[in-house]
Amino acid sequence: MPSPLAHSISGYVICRVWKTKNHLRSSPLRMNYWLVYAVFISNAPDIDFIIQLFLDEKIHRGFTHSITATLIVSLFAGLVGVIFWKSRWKVLLLLTFIIYSFHLILDALTAGGAGMQLLWPLSEDYYRFPFSLFPPVHHSRGLFDWSHLIFLIYESVYSLLLLWGLKRWQFSQKQVQKNIIK
Repeated sequence: MPSPLAHSISGYVICRVWKTKNHLRSSPLRMNYWLVYAVFISNAPDIDFIIQLFLDEKIHRGFTHSITATLIVSLFAGLVGVIFWKSRWKVLLLLTFIIYSFHLILDALTAGGAGMQLLWPLSEDYYRFPFSLFPPVHHSRGLFDWSHLIFLIYESVYSLLLLWGLKRWQFSQKQVQKNIIK
């Protein structure tokens, strides 16, 4: 499973692209709030990992990694948007849905493990993609096992490529704007 690093970078990039597409017109300070929100939502499904620490049963990649949870969290964000930002509630709802969903996609692209309960509560079956982007993580080997280095390399390359792609995309957007002004 991707660590908070890959999830956070993914949420950050999605939010930056969203902002660049002029959906989030705001001052730099307000943009920082959006970015913090994006990083929070991109890691929100893993709250079950923290809950699991206090329980005797394994619940990670269970109900919080479902389409139902994605919809509930997104609708709650939309409701908060209606209360505080009447004109921005759709933006908040859609951004939350996209970022939360992307967390599930990244987890489904990890080798090893049973997958996720994507259709909970309709089904307790576990699902994942038949191919993987990230190698498996062996939690049973402890935190400082050398095999985690392979995973960290994959995740670092993924994160750097995503950030590089964002910079290239932003550069191309600036070139388009310059050509429009001319």
